[in-house]
Order: sequence, then C-alpha cells, then structure tokens
Amino acid sequence: MFHGKKAILFDMDGTLIDSVGIWNQVDQAVIEQLGQVRMDEAIVQAQRDAKLREFAGEPNPYAASCGFLGKRYGSELTAEEILE
Repeated sequence: MFHGKKAILFDMDGTLIDSVGIWNQVDQAVIEQLGQVRMDEAIVQAQRDAKLREFAGEPNPYAASCGFLGKRYGSELTAEEILE
C-alpha cells in the first residue's frame, strides 16, 4: 500500500483535540477587532462554515473568508492583512 510513496499525512484534528472551539474564538476576536461587535460563538461558527463552503474553489478559502469578514464588519484591511 505504501510502496513508492514519499509521504503519508494524518489529519488528527477532531481525533486528538477538537480545534473548532479555538477557531471560533479566533474568529470572534477578528470580528471584535474589525467591527467592535461581540458575536455568539455558534453564529461565528455557522457563518465561517457557510463562507468556507462558498469559497471552497478559491486558492485559499480562509483568506477569502477573511475578506468577507472585512467587508461585513466595515474594515478597510485587505483579506491578506486580516488573515495575517
């Protein structure tokens, strides 16, 4: 099965730890910085999930989602600046 393979990747997110809560907190902090508004974690997660599905065909879906957040919450920062 592994003959001729140079690398094997294991995605352990959700197995060892569930990082969704951390990403919710990150996005909450970004939204607070951009729009001075505190969002409920469940809303943040639903919004991020919807935008990541919408931007799935983009080279970097999360960067595109950051661009959405900037526009939605009135920031003049670029998507890349928000991602950074």
